[in-house]
Parts: sequence; structure tokens; C-alpha cells
Amino acid sequence: MGSWQHAGHMLRSLRENRGWEVPKLAAELKAKATAIGQAVPDRQSLVRMIYEWEAGTHRPRAYYMLFILVYATGEELATRTVKRGSELYRLMAALKAMGVPVNRRQFLLNAAALAGGIAGLPTVAANLEGQERLVWVLKHPRSVDLPTASYLHAQAFDLMKHYEAAASPTSLLPQVAERLEQITLLREQAPLGRVQQELCRVETQSATLLGRLTWDVSGQQDHATAARYYDQAIAAANNVKEGWAEAFPRMFQRFLPVYTGGGNPQNGLYLAEQATARAADGSSHVVAGWSAAFAAEAHALLGEERKARLLLERADAHLSKVTADDPMFAVFSREQLGGFVGACSLRVHDPTGAEAALQDSARRLGAGKEKHKAVILADLSTALVLQDDPEQACAVLHQVIDLVELTGNAAGKRRAFAAGRQLTRWRNEPFVQDVQDRLLALAS
Repeated sequence: MGSWQHAGHMLRSLRENRGWEVPKLAAELKAKATAIGQAVPDRQSLVRMIYEWEAGTHRPRAYYMLFILVYATGEELATRTVKRGSELYRLMAALKAMGVPVNRRQFLLNAAALAGGIAGLPTVAANLEGQERLVWVLKHPRSVDLPTASYLHAQAFDLMKHYEAAASPTSLLPQVAERLEQITLLREQAPLGRVQQELCRVETQSATLLGRLTWDVSGQQDHATAARYYDQAIAAANNVKEGWAEAFPRMFQRFLPVYTGGGNPQNGLYLAEQATARAADGSSHVVAGWSAAFAAEAHALLGEERKARLLLERADAHLSKVTADDPMFAVFSREQLGGFVGACSLRVHDPTGAEAALQDSARRLGAGKEKHKAVILADLSTALVLQDDPEQACAVLHQVIDLVELTGNAAGKRRAFAAGRQLTRWRNEPFVQDVQDRLLALAS
């Protein structure tokens, strides 16, 4: 007990040398606990416990790591070493007096360094936020923490929403490429645990987006580069427990075999079903619904109408359950599902059913979904052509071209040309010639 009392005096000396009252130390311990996800009692209870520790009547066994995070410098945490004469050196002396052996003390230091988070950041970065904090952390990558990872997540999410809306893929490509490079660097340096997990989630989203962008910018021709980014996204997703993370890149990976060479829709179906299976854990109803819709389209491409319909029903069920805490909230919504219903109807030769679904979906889509609207309207134009209504089809196709010119969307462009090719029978009509002239300009 005498050693405990001596250790308690050392703890009190550390606190007093910082000019802290007991409530201040309690607040610091609680802040570090919050940063690494450790549960602690309320502040009043911590205050009482600190008095007991400093009196030597109890040892702070469950709180050793928090004390280390309070008193260690960023350099000591980064190098897992104790600088002679430092506050951490004196804290370790107090732990020694409590009977904590040297190997246990080193283990506690390593564990604190791995827990990291905000607690591991040197003071110079503690007051920085947003982009300024990111710039500093990129210069000291081993100091990456949860606030930095959260900022990167918000930025990646904004880029995804811009891509889904009207942003040109050519303008977004360098931004997303730079962001992914930063995320990869920090993920490689991140401590194990929550920080690395969050960075893996962000890497999955960003690498998937970059795969889609490179494919778009190449006119959906550069399959190899897109595949490489999808593989990176899937590798990062392997470190995340939620199924949506792996399902997300696999949804878009499905397009590559379909549009490579002569096309392999069967392989595309296999990848779509993999995505659906991984998303089935309920970790994201957005991704589960979206992947089921892609799988439905893959079945329809092979003429399997019944399976397509069942998957569309499953997609609708998932999307009806979406809440604001979904990790992919607002990236894809129930209003867009009609586009998949229409595409599937076209694949199984039901242009009338396709027209109804596509008209309804186009009406529902508001601002921020311009790229999806381009694809939906292009399919609507095809549905109208197949019902021998070329004039209305051309009117809709003009809207598609407007949207493609605005967004640079390769999928909308591809489907606009597909609709245009259906107009050959009416090529001498002035309204067809007008739209064909615009399509020719779009191709150049």
C-alpha cells in the first residue's frame, strides 16, 4: 500500500505541474476515452476516482492507457518510446511503483499508440479543422485520427453526390484521384482499429468512384484501369465488416465483362449476384436495393423476366427501409428504381410497360439526379420508337442530349446513340434529321 501511496503522490504531482484541478484531469481522461471509443463513468464519478488514485487507496487499472494518452507526446506515441524526464517517463515511474512490470508498461504504450485517434495528435494539430487539419496530417501521416478520417469521408461523399448529379467526369477525375492517393497513404500509416476501419470505408467509396470516372472519361472503353480501381476498392472493403463496402464496387464491376469485346452478360450476372449477396446483411439498404436493381437488369439482359421481377421487388423492399443513418444515404433512392424497371421491361420486349415506368421515374427525379435522368429518358426514347412514335421519341431524345452535354455522362450518351439507331426507318423525317445532327455533333 505504501508504494500505491507513493504512486498516488506522483500522479498528483503530474496533474499539479500542468496547473490542473482534479475536474480538469477528469475532463481530459474522458476526452481521450471518447476519442478511442472507451466507455468511462460520468465526470463526477471520475473526479471521485482520481482523488482515490492520488490518495493511493486504489489503482487506476482500467485507465492506465488513458493516462498515457493524456501525458505522452505525439513523438513518444509515434515511436513507442519514453523520453527520459518527460511526463510520460514520470507516469511510467508511477505505474512501476504500483507494481506494473516493464513488459506490461511497454504493452500499454503500444496499445495507446495504436488506439491513437485525437489523443495521439501533437498539440499543433489539435486546434486545426477540415482542410487545414488534413494538410497538417498529410505531413505527419502517422498522426492520422478519427476527425481527419471523418473529414475525408465527408469529402468523398460530396464528390460521389456531385458525380451522380451534373458534375463533368473530366473535371472530377483529378480531384478524386488526388483524394484517393491521400486516403491510401493515410490508411497505410493509420493505427489499427477505428481509424483504419474508417479510412478503409472511405478508400472503398473513393476507389469505386475513380473506377467509374475513368471508365466514363474513356467513353466506357478503358476496362483495365476501371478494373484496377474496383480491385483496390474490394481489397479495402475486406477490412470492413459491413457487406455494403464490398457490394458497392462489385455493382459497377459487373459492367466490365458486359461491354468488353463481344460482351459476356453471364459473367456480368455473376458479379451482380455477388454484389447482391454481400449487400444482403442489411448494413446499407441503399446498396442492397441498388445492387438488386443491377442484378435484375443483368437477368433481364439474359431474358430471365421472372427473376428480374423478383429482384426488382426485393430492391423496392430495401429502398423503402432506407433511413438517414444509412452509409450511402441519398446516393441512390427509390425514385430512381423506375429506371431499372423500365430498362428490364425493354430487355424482355415490353416497351409499353417500359414507357409507363420510365415516364413515372423521370417525373419523380429532381435536381441532383441529372445523370440518372439522362439514362432514363434515353430508354424512354427507345420505348417510344418501339411503339412507332418516332416524333415523340425525338422530342425526348433532345432532352437526353441536353443532359449529356451538361454532365458528360457516358451511360446516357451510349443509350442516346442506341435510341438514335432505332430511328433509321424514319431517317427522311425532318425531326429525325434534326436529332441525328445533334447526335453526330455529340459523337465528335
